[in-house]
Amino acid sequence: MGINEKKVRLNGRLLYSSAVKFENTTNGSVAETLFKDFLSEKDFMEIATSGSTGSPKLIRLYKEHMRASASKTLNFLKLEAGSRSLLCLPPERIGGLMMLIRWWEGDLDLHMVSPQASPLEELEGNFDFAAMVPYQVTHSLTQLHRVHKLIIGGGAIPPELEQKLKDHAGEIWHTYGMTETISHVAMRRVNGPDDDVFQAMPGVRFSVDERQCLIINSPDIGVENLVTNDVVELVTNTSFQWLGRYDNVVNSGGVKLYPEFIEQKIGEWHHSFFLAGVPDNTLGEKLVLLIEGPDITDIGELQARFSKLDRYEIPKEIKVVPKFEYTANGKLNRPQTLLKI
Repeated sequence: MGINEKKVRLNGRLLYSSAVKFENTTNGSVAETLFKDFLSEKDFMEIATSGSTGSPKLIRLYKEHMRASASKTLNFLKLEAGSRSLLCLPPERIGGLMMLIRWWEGDLDLHMVSPQASPLEELEGNFDFAAMVPYQVTHSLTQLHRVHKLIIGGGAIPPELEQKLKDHAGEIWHTYGMTETISHVAMRRVNGPDDDVFQAMPGVRFSVDERQCLIINSPDIGVENLVTNDVVELVTNTSFQWLGRYDNVVNSGGVKLYPEFIEQKIGEWHHSFFLAGVPDNTLGEKLVLLIEGPDITDIGELQARFSKLDRYEIPKEIKVVPKFEYTANGKLNRPQTLLKI
């Protein structure tokens, strides 16, 4: 059976769901198609994964699980009916799609703009709830006071950006999840106590395998014993600290190093860089730092930041690569870039 018709709030107006018309743009057209699909007789939707856990592919998500996931977020953030929410992400990706489902489930008042660097600039008034990626947050710092509760997903938050968010008056949350878990299953408060610890959504439980990789359980959203490649420090069965991807762990002389964790300690720089392990006759693997760019003349500025690192975290070598390799979705392809050195 399809989902029953009801009245919804869109751009401050109350109308029946069958009469919903989004803005006449490509983004609005996609959102309208997806919304109609959600209301249809089918009990599932097919969504493309981001490729973070393998090659991008279409997966089937059941609507009852999507609605349960939406309810988790609504309850966790204590969002009430009529709350003014902003959709500024691509609706065809899980982050944007779930903003549509939360709108429906929570009787929120939805406002939508096409994805852009500064989504708040062309809108008036304040918002109770919004979701953005780090790039959008970086370009919206002077406008963020207009958002009471902000969730940030789609990637790590650069340390410099996170520091700028510490004094924000509203609630800022960094999310952890993937398409397979129907968006986030945990969040950490960026501008609050225990800001490096992710807290589970209601009903979600965590454990780890022998690699110290996170295992996710939440039957009400169709997730049972989902084994990830994310290395974590498990605090409780409902909280953890993220250390990095298992694929990227460097075993240097018996010491396990987590490149993403060390990269966060170094901080953002005006040239793209990352850490990785390469074979070494003495250590087995040694930690190297790769910088993107044809003409790098200020490496000393980056090296000065190594004072923040533990002795084993300091790169043994620095290499310059003219151009990094990226996936089709714009994510850094570490293994392919390593082949260039």
